[in-house]
Amino acid sequence: MRMSPASRHSGFILLAALLPFVYFQKSVTGQQCRGYWYDTRRYMCCADYELCLRGTRILHDCCGKHCYSEGNSICCSGRLVDKCSQFHASCCGYRCYKADMELCCDGVIVKRCAKNAECCGTECIDARRFICCEGRVLPRCAPGDSAACCGDRCYDKTQQICDL
Repeated sequence: MRMSPASRHSGFILLAALLPFVYFQKSVTGQQCRGYWYDTRRYMCCADYELCLRGTRILHDCCGKHCYSEGNSICCSGRLVDKCSQFHASCCGYRCYKADMELCCDGVIVKRCAKNAECCGTECIDARRFICCEGRVLPRCAPGDSAACCGDRCYDKTQQICDL
């Protein structure tokens, strides 16, 4: 980018391409973004491409090389996605899901089936009642952590030994 004489003033540089009409001064706290100095106390640089303003009421973050508002969007695998829930938004691949009501099971969004829900492949299971052994949903054979998998079978660790 070629700069006109009016855009340079004793140590200040106008970053017209990034933030129009904002001047930056090379300082101890400065770094470069796309070759231009910026104040790291007021801005952050996303992958040496775009500047985000810090310290505002709206939280900003980087998603890849772009700045975004965390109030409206979520960054899923480097892509910006509209937030699907104000407080419980999570990512499943490139999609947003409501983590309080859904699970992401092997890249598939499924309805949460129980308070203690877990995934078994692409299925939701109640982990208090079932255990997932090598992708198979089995009735839990012992309470709590005593139940474990031995291959594709459930066994009670306190009573049995897995010899696989």
